[in-house]
Amino acid sequence: MDITKRKEDHLKICLEENVSRGNSGFDDFILPYLALPEINFEKISTETEFLGFKVALPVFISSMTGGLTEGKAINQKLAQAAQTGKIPLALGSCRIILEKPETLESFNVKSLMPDVPLLANIGAVQLNYGWTYEECSRIVDTLKADALILHLNPLQEVLQDGGNTNFEGLMDKIAKVVKKVDFPIIVKEVGTGISAKTASILQSAGVKYIDVAGHGGTNWALVEALRYKNETQGELFATLGISTVKSLQECSAIKGINLLASGGIKNGLDVAKALYLGAKMGGLAKPFLMAENPQQLIEQLKFELKVTMFSMGISSVHQLSYQVYREGI
Repeated sequence: MDITKRKEDHLKICLEENVSRGNSGFDDFILPYLALPEINFEKISTETEFLGFKVALPVFISSMTGGLTEGKAINQKLAQAAQTGKIPLALGSCRIILEKPETLESFNVKSLMPDVPLLANIGAVQLNYGWTYEECSRIVDTLKADALILHLNPLQEVLQDGGNTNFEGLMDKIAKVVKKVDFPIIVKEVGTGISAKTASILQSAGVKYIDVAGHGGTNWALVEALRYKNETQGELFATLGISTVKSLQECSAIKGINLLASGGIKNGLDVAKALYLGAKMGGLAKPFLMAENPQQLIEQLKFELKVTMFSMGISSVHQLSYQVYREGI
């Protein structure tokens, strides 16, 4: 199937259908609470650092779309919100740029957000289908991006008509890219979670940033099944995966990895829970896709995060991690 048609189908399904399945684990996880926080709410800071940039809060707009007419408008709207709200933006898969150069305009948004990180994105499996670090570098250079996401999506690919299902030896190729390029590489799942075993393998390949992208948000097994009108298969395989909370609990035990968390994060309280469990940043995709005013959503997330921090008696994002928080009480 034509790659543009596939992206159009993905966007339409995500906008019109309920494609969230599973439990991210956030609703069942309770943070500590202090009735006497001993801090001033007005002095709480949500600022943090990411990829050398100072950002307003530990939130990023997670990967969604690009390469289509609708994608251009969406990406520009999100880039403007990212710049105003001072948070990073991750693009959807940019592979189409090298296959159809006319789609570049859909992704070309760095000029709209010069003061915050822009993350380019391709499927890691493309490294088994002819791509090398050179194509990765071309994508980053073309978009003037600040980092590159390599996404892992084996379940989605195997359920996709004509999907790329050769994941054999991929770790060695990821390691070669990490070694060759001079920009940060972030490896992420697309909503099915990353285990401690996978995170350890990625760390051995030199990867320093991992987005666990766990179960509980947009479910790409279900999206692909809906494309082929096979909802029974979709519901069956939509149950596969690791929750975002479990992924964080497993992977946070591995030292030297900077964890990001996406997958079922809905609000600032969930962001705080993700940071407490070891993440540096929390990502949201569909809430931003559906938001009429993305900037307003950023402000809402900031307020919810501050309220959560206030209830825990902490005044900086750094104090939100479990280890730092426990040492401070």
